[in-house]
Amino acid sequence: MALLVLGVAGFVCGGLAFGAIFVGQLRSFAAGGTGIDPSLVVTRLLGGPSSNAAPDVAPTGGTAPSLPVYSDSHRLTILLLGIDQRQDEAAQHIPSRTDTMIVLTVDPQQKKAALISIPRDLVVPIPGHGDQKINTAHFWGEVDHRGGGPALAVETVESNFGIHVDYYARVDFLAFERLIDAIGGIDVDVQRPILDDAYPTPDYGIMRLYIPAGPQWMDGARALEYARSRHSANDFARQARQRAVILAAEQKALQPRMLVELPRFVGILRESVGTDIPFTELPALVSLARSIPAQNIVDVGITSGMVIDVHHDGTELLPDQPKIQQLFARVFEDTTPVQPPTAPVATAPTTAPRSPVHVEVTNGTERDGLAARTADELKGKGYVIAGVAQANPTNAAHTIVVDRTGARHAGQAIAQAIGVPASAVQDAPARPDLPDVTVILGDDAPGP
Repeated sequence: MALLVLGVAGFVCGGLAFGAIFVGQLRSFAAGGTGIDPSLVVTRLLGGPSSNAAPDVAPTGGTAPSLPVYSDSHRLTILLLGIDQRQDEAAQHIPSRTDTMIVLTVDPQQKKAALISIPRDLVVPIPGHGDQKINTAHFWGEVDHRGGGPALAVETVESNFGIHVDYYARVDFLAFERLIDAIGGIDVDVQRPILDDAYPTPDYGIMRLYIPAGPQWMDGARALEYARSRHSANDFARQARQRAVILAAEQKALQPRMLVELPRFVGILRESVGTDIPFTELPALVSLARSIPAQNIVDVGITSGMVIDVHHDGTELLPDQPKIQQLFARVFEDTTPVQPPTAPVATAPTTAPRSPVHVEVTNGTERDGLAARTADELKGKGYVIAGVAQANPTNAAHTIVVDRTGARHAGQAIAQAIGVPASAVQDAPARPDLPDVTVILGDDAPGP
């Protein structure tokens, strides 16, 4: 059952490893065998009046007080967001897309829970931004208003899948590595070998990744590579690997010797996880988690049979809306019927909807590979690269972003994404023979 509060605690890295660790520790407290008051531990570790003191320990054989009962009978739904944001991007407040989106939903009355994975390349209407890949909803929300990424991601999920989301939880990759390392790594039975010749590195490069089949011990970095690799298989296989990492982290976290690491885990939680879940509600949520048996947890996702693969390479997926609605209905129908979406949804149309923003990147400098690196960065943020070329002449002092969409937010978002000022954006009339946006990189463009 640790999987449930795994999501509540909010750790997502292409999956949900931290929550498994966190709830595993709290369940150890709540079991009564340690003699430690779980409510006291939660209060102090999360910033209570005595947070600098060591937790009180009852005499040997003492019984820990019970956790508060979760009294709300309504379905609880949390959107889990794993963001692909490097440290330099976070420092500069550069908007990021989500690498993972998972819906966690709990039925307190029937003691059931479910995890529903959403493919990152699913093209849906994003409120205010038209049809885009769903992993860009967080990006556009941050572009519109700093800190607005989770809200727009939530709104996008609600409007397209006809559900209500109560909370969100968001985390980055660095925290995932730290937490896996904190429990001494995990053991994963790799079902198929992973061979990825273009695995992204923190310095914006790529490397060759190989993980053989069979039982493997993984530290934080290796577990992240296993959960995140996309080029060795499709995104649906990647989601299955993420769930394997979740289960492995849960198994490790539930070991009694992990109990002493709880303060460290909570510290990482507070530093690295963004959520609107009130910390004061965690004890009751843990109580709810303990009441749901493992066999009552459903682990599903939007699969290849529920989408239309536009380019037959997994890079642009159109939703087969009736099938997706059936999936959510099966999960939610026990207590809450799935309501019709509150905004138009992308169905399987006879003609393709407007695609995500298409961008041409040209190099107006003599810096080798600048356009290719910039194009890779934009592709990672959900843009479709229409072309990469050398500009003529090659002595541009300043970067120019030519926006032909008729709405400057597209060009401004791209300017911000590549680290140039908004003044670089120039409007131009739309042309059927040219992409939505053309970027002419100048000497002021960041990068080597």
